[in-house]
Amino acid sequence: MKNFIYTVFVLGFVAIFNIASAHVKVVKTSPASGETLESSPSSLTISYSKNVRLVSIKLSHTDGGEVSLDYKLTYAPTAEFVIPVPELKPGKYKAEWGIMGADSHKMNSSLSFEVLSSKEL
Repeated sequence: MKNFIYTVFVLGFVAIFNIASAHVKVVKTSPASGETLESSPSSLTISYSKNVRLVSIKLSHTDGGEVSLDYKLTYAPTAEFVIPVPELKPGKYKAEWGIMGADSHKMNSSLSFEVLSSKEL
């Protein structure tokens, strides 16, 4: 009976570990969330721990205006996405995106950053 309980415990631990390690995580973004920039970034870079598919991306100014991005979704799996960004006016911005992992698990993420005006430097 002890062997059976031990076997069930070990198998349960292995199953939980595999489930937990299966999900991908954002490793790094540039700009970083909450970052204050002296000038407009030339791109938005999102790096993941594993290959994923980028299924949506949106950049908005806090005044409610959406920023037009010249980026075509390819759905090709990769661990890093570099999205070109047009010259941004000073203000606060929010980037929102959705990804799909290899297991078809969908996740949404976001980050906010601020671009200072030359008067604020």
